[in-house]
Amino acid sequence: MDNAYTKIKRDQKESILNKKEKKLNLLLSLSMSVSLIPVMPVLAEEDAAPAAPTADIFPVPQSIVTDSAEGMSLTGPVDVVVHGTRNEAAVTKTGELLDAQGITWSEKTEAEAAESENAKVILAVDCGEDCQTCTYTPDAEGALDHQQGYVLQTSDDENTKGEVRIVGTDKDGVYYGVMTLRQLFQQAEGGRIAEVTVSDYPDVLYRGYVEGFYGTPWTFQDRTSLFEDTSLYKMNTYVYAPKDDPYHRSSWRELYPEDKAEEIRQLVKTADDNNMIFC
Repeated sequence: MDNAYTKIKRDQKESILNKKEKKLNLLLSLSMSVSLIPVMPVLAEEDAAPAAPTADIFPVPQSIVTDSAEGMSLTGPVDVVVHGTRNEAAVTKTGELLDAQGITWSEKTEAEAAESENAKVILAVDCGEDCQTCTYTPDAEGALDHQQGYVLQTSDDENTKGEVRIVGTDKDGVYYGVMTLRQLFQQAEGGRIAEVTVSDYPDVLYRGYVEGFYGTPWTFQDRTSLFEDTSLYKMNTYVYAPKDDPYHRSSWRELYPEDKAEEIRQLVKTADDNNMIFC
């Protein structure tokens, strides 16, 4: 009995020792594993590379080429220069865009701008074969051979304070270039926008919507807000044809009352301010 009891106690003692040895080996293994993990340096937030500005444009252009990863900026006061036929809506939207960025600007003639070292935004149309403003603008996609086409180039290579050049086939093209510039500013990082060359033209010349349904017509505010919102994405046509406007259907022989006629005049003006065709 004593021998059996002694054997049981010895086995229990060996089992306990084996468990302790396994735990010790596990701890040693873990400590060695941790010591082998390479220590990676943690960059302070201020040392991290700044995010690059992007150029995700909608509708998607025919061509967009990124000319640098770091982007470019318009530094200091900006000269806005109109070259050729003036698109008042494009000039106004350019001013609003620069104001929203807190950028001081003024419109200059081409002669005044040539004497200035300021940053530039050039809105050009009606360019001839010998026109330097347009000749130096790359157009690999032939955008300027299409109606409503434009080429937008942003760069700070020659003018270190920054230059934006928008060359349009026509006045509409210049306006759409400004709308693309607006989207670039929306994606700016650290005050820098993407340094790109965008060549674009529409496959469909008339893009928009018809108010031609039955039921309660849109309000004046509905229509003006649609002009403003959809023109940002290069819509250009609105057809006024609400079926429940009596002067548009059953009473078409009668003139609109003065208040309604004035409302339509204001709609036409708002459409024009947003480069929309009111039909």
